[in-house]
Amino acid sequence: PHAIVFTPNIASFPLVSTHVDVTISGIVSNNRISQLYTNPSEYPIEGVYVFPASTRARVHAMQMFVEDRIIAASIFPADEAEDLYEEAIENGQTATLLEMDTPNVYSLLFGNIMPNSTLRVEIFYTEMLVASYGSYEFFYPTVVAPRFSPDYLKNNSDTDPDTFKRSQGNRKGYVRRVSIRKNDAFIKRTVGDTTWSMSIDIKGHTEIANIHSSTHNISFDIDGNYAAIELPSVVADGDFLLEYSFVGNSIQTGMLIYDPDNDTGENSPLIWNEEKDIFEFDISTDKFFTAIIQPPVLDRDNIKIVPREFIFIIDVSGSMVGFPKELSYDIMEQAVSKITENDYINVITFAGYSETYNETSVKATKNNLDKILKWLEEDLERSGTTHILTGLQKAADIKRMDGVSRSSILLTDGLVSTESNVFEFIENNLDQSNYFCFVIGSSPNRYLSEGVARIGRGEEFAVKSESDAVEKVDRFFELVRYPLLTNITVEYEFEVDQVIPSTIPDLLANRPIVIHGKYSGEIPIGKDLIKIFGVSYDGPWLGVVRIEKGIYLENNPLLKFIWAGDQIDRYRFLGEFDKVEELGLEYHLVTDMTSFLAVDVKYESATPYDFNLIDIGTPVPIPTGSFGKSLENTTSNSEDEYDQGNEDEFSDLSSSVTLIITILSLLGLWL
Repeated sequence: PHAIVFTPNIASFPLVSTHVDVTISGIVSNNRISQLYTNPSEYPIEGVYVFPASTRARVHAMQMFVEDRIIAASIFPADEAEDLYEEAIENGQTATLLEMDTPNVYSLLFGNIMPNSTLRVEIFYTEMLVASYGSYEFFYPTVVAPRFSPDYLKNNSDTDPDTFKRSQGNRKGYVRRVSIRKNDAFIKRTVGDTTWSMSIDIKGHTEIANIHSSTHNISFDIDGNYAAIELPSVVADGDFLLEYSFVGNSIQTGMLIYDPDNDTGENSPLIWNEEKDIFEFDISTDKFFTAIIQPPVLDRDNIKIVPREFIFIIDVSGSMVGFPKELSYDIMEQAVSKITENDYINVITFAGYSETYNETSVKATKNNLDKILKWLEEDLERSGTTHILTGLQKAADIKRMDGVSRSSILLTDGLVSTESNVFEFIENNLDQSNYFCFVIGSSPNRYLSEGVARIGRGEEFAVKSESDAVEKVDRFFELVRYPLLTNITVEYEFEVDQVIPSTIPDLLANRPIVIHGKYSGEIPIGKDLIKIFGVSYDGPWLGVVRIEKGIYLENNPLLKFIWAGDQIDRYRFLGEFDKVEELGLEYHLVTDMTSFLAVDVKYESATPYDFNLIDIGTPVPIPTGSFGKSLENTTSNSEDEYDQGNEDEFSDLSSSVTLIITILSLLGLWL
């Protein structure tokens, strides 16, 4: 994280300490980031605090401690929160505004922090943790590395010249009116190391088998299902990764539940009750559940997998002519080298119309693979418009073989405007195929590949070069190498609603299946709640979830944020932004359409901003081995000045360099 400070004189706003408290219940983490700053100057200050987060983080609460006052945040539509923040600052009130810059970068604006005072900010978020080959990962990023995006800075003739537009999710035309000051001075500060520490408690659903961090030196104690982990204070120059696993060598099922009747409010967001003049816990009236189908710990020597089928859907339209088509062929050459003779394969090409290599998929013998590559080489010569849905539908029409795990792989530059239709198609067909996307070329549509990965519960693959093709194909085949269950269906023995995903993909050795939903009524004890049907290597498979057998027995209020966050991701990719805002407001989640605002309504500064502010360079920690030791701020008059002034610095990253970035950079140009 880093902070930018605005003050009328030389000042600093040093970060005194950062501590992260994490409680993991099985596979759900509840996280509190607590940061203490101090204002040693003789003037009130305004600043911006930028921090990274996991893309799966659901930020559901924020509060600010100013001296003896606690200010809890409320959720607002993002533009309204911006206006209210400006109003509070003009009134001399202490205020904070928490916004989402991207799904993994947030900005906290804080204003009117008094001289010789401290500010403590606490941000709460939760996330569903990811498993890979039976090992779960908790990821905590510590640094927002610089990201050059000059198109974010645009002139806006309809607004004050000191404002600028930036890319903010899907909020078109969004204008930030704060913290952009005309500067005539720059004070270079001494670089200091930002440190942080962490405490983690794990409450497992079964005995914990192993704990490991490949990034940091940790200490831990394991006692059956419980583990306590400590990370001492370290420099914030690299992300933290913790891996842990549970005992078990077979497919397991389990369930989390949330019943508001048993909610103490401990993990619910605080909302302001104007009538009582107090903050109260906002307890949901809905009931939520999460069901898990967990793969066993991988035993590569004895694992039994179902047969595999690969259908490659290749874009041969006009925008793919030249290098992108060459890359597509490179990917296919790499792919056929990974496929075994026990697998099945087919290829579809699409442009204005679709062509299929064979009506049914064929065995991946060497003879068949050679024929496919020759057919593809000839078919790549054609061109046309990009009818991507016809290619997807053509693949779906190929008759599916019982007990075979099908993966449909899209190869395209993604230059279409029908992304939401593609996402909807995939969502409706997850029970028929696993879906993956390789986006190809120097400037592909990453939004398409990200959406396919999120909706399809998979991974994104972006290929820009021949070497990329080798690496990404290896990653893909590692992901789909061990399919354990296919043809999965689910039956619920209690009343459920708004279940996601609505169709279930295959169970892979490094990808558990997680189902979120709402429920009504009571959950019966000792009876089958969920029946999961599938086909394994040994034939038909049935998994049953019962409450006494369930791997999660405690009431978990965080499930409402997990469910709402997954729905928000889904609506964002489907282009339904009104629903993103609606759910963000209802469930108190920061999104690209909603922001947290906290205003100290009972206190006003005696000297609100009535002077010209300048910005103060503040050291910014960056990842180990990148650019040098730290980044600092300076004033830049134009984008051209950046291009000319820093070209030489970027030409040799092996030397220790000082990267100069303006306040504009940290708020938009570099994010």
